[in-house]
Amino acid sequence: MSLTRKIAHNTAIQFTGKILGTLIALVTISLMMRYLGNDGYGQYITTITYLSFIAIFFDLGLYLIVTREISKKGANEQQLISNTLTIRLVVACFVFLVAGLILYFFLPYSYITKMAILVNASAFLFMSFNQLLTGLFQKHLRMEKVSIAEVVGRLFWLLAVVIVVKLELGLLWVVGTNSIAALLNFAVLYLFARKYVKIKLAFDFKVWKYIALVTAPLAVNVIFNALYFKAGPLILTWLKSEAEVSILGGAQKILENLTTFAAIFAGLLFPIFSKYLHENKSKFKNAFQKGFDAISILILPIICGTLFLGERLIVLVGGEDFAASGGVLRVLIFAVGAIFFSNLFGNVVVAANLQKKLIPVYILNFILAIGISLIFIPKYSYYGAAASTLVTEIIMFIAPAVLVYKYLKVKPSLNVFSRSLLATGAMALVLLLIPSSLNLSIPLIAALLTYLVALYLFKGISKEIIVEIISLKKM
Repeated sequence: MSLTRKIAHNTAIQFTGKILGTLIALVTISLMMRYLGNDGYGQYITTITYLSFIAIFFDLGLYLIVTREISKKGANEQQLISNTLTIRLVVACFVFLVAGLILYFFLPYSYITKMAILVNASAFLFMSFNQLLTGLFQKHLRMEKVSIAEVVGRLFWLLAVVIVVKLELGLLWVVGTNSIAALLNFAVLYLFARKYVKIKLAFDFKVWKYIALVTAPLAVNVIFNALYFKAGPLILTWLKSEAEVSILGGAQKILENLTTFAAIFAGLLFPIFSKYLHENKSKFKNAFQKGFDAISILILPIICGTLFLGERLIVLVGGEDFAASGGVLRVLIFAVGAIFFSNLFGNVVVAANLQKKLIPVYILNFILAIGISLIFIPKYSYYGAAASTLVTEIIMFIAPAVLVYKYLKVKPSLNVFSRSLLATGAMALVLLLIPSSLNLSIPLIAALLTYLVALYLFKGISKEIIVEIISLKKM
């Protein structure tokens, strides 16, 4: 199989697996929301928010660095993977210890929420291991292994949550299923990885030093990037009730599932950017433009559909108790659009080794996120947290885009974007005319068909473009 076809095959499998995994996750989350209600789901979201926050400090951007390093000719995969996993384990143990002390002595959470955080902590460690191993399969264009492991974990999670709900076992059992599912995901991925490397604890401190040196600039970026993203939701858990936290959480889960696709898509292009940025500028520009076009075609109708149907989608997932999340989702969906594009530009920045240039922006964004949250959350609650996310994500789309243009002299053509925008307008008109009393499937299908037909008529997409975007032709 040619490299082009391998990349196309890899892309299709990963997206198919992610779609399946996301659908399973949405069903699972729906069961949890309806079972736990506003207060219980608010406790669950508080658990996830706190653990996501502390996971920032053992993430450190190691995934991107490892993917980049093992993609180099002659790279020692086993040495890099084993040492990086060991570094992450050691750092995570220290971070969990400090976070546990802070949780016990200083945070105003209920006893059940604190216990849920302890039960669920291991899930985030295993998820971080999964992330590192993903880089290995990404290099070898065997992302179907990652998809299989994820679907196995998600199916177990769904089955376990069904049992917990049927037996009415409560919040701690709900979060416990998350940890076991993450462990199962890692176990499957570990078995697949043994074909390429024999993973073991490794304490080669020369390698540790090298990884630390190349990771340091990106680690600062990753930490502040995640800090500003988590600032609003975290501050909301301190200042408002668990029921209000659940309203943001309902919309936030939709956002997180959507932005996963942004990270996947940009991640698939990252090795191509790293390879061709210095070897073949025209191929790099070609890949970048195709990525920009694909995102434009995908994200604009998603934003439009959410603005019209967001509340109904939330109610479908979580029930009437979470109807207020629909308004929050209408704010956050614009942040989703910014995240899709910022992932693309951000990966170019890392591939070009320009990440140091973003450090001041990340720090400024973090300060801004805290300021917006402290000013607006007391008065506007979850809308204040959503506003913090939206403003900071727009800034983090603009900043790397400016860097890419300034240092690489690369800017995307807006041809496909503008045509996608016109098609989205046609879609919006159809949604405006369809009565809200009709079954949700009717406006969804009508909107999708309208968008695709309009996009074709406006020449935003053709058979040739479809083939090129899917297959990454001429790579």
